[in-house]
Amino acid sequence: MKKLIIILISLAVITNSCIDVIELKTEPDPLRVSIDGFITTNDPPYTIRIRESAQYVAGGDGAQQPISNATVRVIDGDGNVLNFQEDAPGFYLSTDLSYRGQIGQTYTLEAEINGALYRSEAELMPTPLPVDSVKFTVEKEEYLNNNNVIQEREVVKVYANTTLSDQAQYLKWNVLGEYQFVEVTSQSNLSADICYIREQINFDNISIFDGSEYKNQPLYNQEVVTKNIDYRFAYRYCFHVYQTSISERAYEFWEGVKNEITRTGNIFEIPPAKIKSNIYNVNDETEEVLGLFSAYSSDTLRVFVPFGDVGAPRPFCQPFPPPPAECFNCLLKENSTNIKPDYWQ
Repeated sequence: MKKLIIILISLAVITNSCIDVIELKTEPDPLRVSIDGFITTNDPPYTIRIRESAQYVAGGDGAQQPISNATVRVIDGDGNVLNFQEDAPGFYLSTDLSYRGQIGQTYTLEAEINGALYRSEAELMPTPLPVDSVKFTVEKEEYLNNNNVIQEREVVKVYANTTLSDQAQYLKWNVLGEYQFVEVTSQSNLSADICYIREQINFDNISIFDGSEYKNQPLYNQEVVTKNIDYRFAYRYCFHVYQTSISERAYEFWEGVKNEITRTGNIFEIPPAKIKSNIYNVNDETEEVLGLFSAYSSDTLRVFVPFGDVGAPRPFCQPFPPPPAECFNCLLKENSTNIKPDYWQ
């Protein structure tokens, strides 16, 4: 990745100061094999993503290229093999829909890519820790707009409460959002439909906890996600909170990712460390491989946000000006269904 680093060095002298601008250019980062995947106690299929990437946390200029035609499998501690098949470029799904991860079992990922064999360290499926409750609050936060002016906005924050066990426990919270999308009525669309759309929450929200030194204690108000209020909250929004128990190795990996994406860019910060993967090239262990294969168990709770609690935001679909096509057929929206989930309140 090509970067232009501008370092401003201010040297204080007796009566004045000067500012030197130093421009440093670095060579582009080479593309590396990046493998991300998991197996859980949840329903299959499970996903393995394989690509070439200049960095693990790729921004707008982070080069990423999917790798196709790989042979992918997961082998458990008893020698059983779960095969994966490519579903989209670089995305591989498990083929046996009856296979589920088992607590206490170990799992190893293998991927054959262009004649090279990549293998993960064995991952143990930990015992899940139940989540006691989840709640949301509406809060104000400051942010920098596009003109670098500090402004204030309202956000929804979701918190989890749980009770730690007597075992060393490493936790990560994953959150999915789901909202109602209501079509607009018109002369050509008299029977407006309602769709329910799931979405991935912003990747920057990484919530983890090292409970190795906190046993048999309550964990209150662990912030798991923050989301800006927009048209998605116009009717009712649902947060699906997955409290996952992960390995110590997986915790260290996500801690490194979190530290990297929350860096401020201050020149006095500690230089970023390499985010160590648990995957290696069997044929060449000196190759730097990106990504993580993990085995985790989870417990799930939901919390609904009524529109009245967030100021009744304006819906996406309005009669005027002329709305887009998805306002007459909400199934055009990605990940949408017009079948109301049985849990929807």
